[in-house]
Amino acid sequence: MSSATVSAAKTPLSTNLGATGVDTKREERIVLAVDDEAPILRLLDLTLEELGCRTVGALSAEQAIECLEELRPDVVITDYRLPGMNGVELAALLKSRPDTADVPVLLISAYMPPAQHAADRFLQKPLDIDELVSVVRRLLDGDGRR
Repeated sequence: MSSATVSAAKTPLSTNLGATGVDTKREERIVLAVDDEAPILRLLDLTLEELGCRTVGALSAEQAIECLEELRPDVVITDYRLPGMNGVELAALLKSRPDTADVPVLLISAYMPPAQHAADRFLQKPLDIDELVSVVRRLLDGDGRR
């Protein structure tokens, strides 16, 4: 397993709706999670697995950009404070690229939300798991975007 990949949780395909109400018959959903703290990436992986998502983790914005060469995420979750390019800059880059402009971005941070950012939603750390699941579910369904 490379340092950029956290996990590959497989989506159950035996029923239309999983326990969380997400349609699991369609192709699995991919969430690109970007945080320089591996325990946060693991928490996101375990939490989003319950939504039937496969989580791909990156420890920096630069690693996330490399991941985009090979995958098309359904949602990107990024921490604000990252080494090198920060999460606000990453969100702006994703929204400016034609191939990722429509991908919802969730910005997370232990700090107050930045005055201006291109992310669709913001959540404060420490993360409330129920709120995280609710926000990601809405983003996957096309709701909750700016």
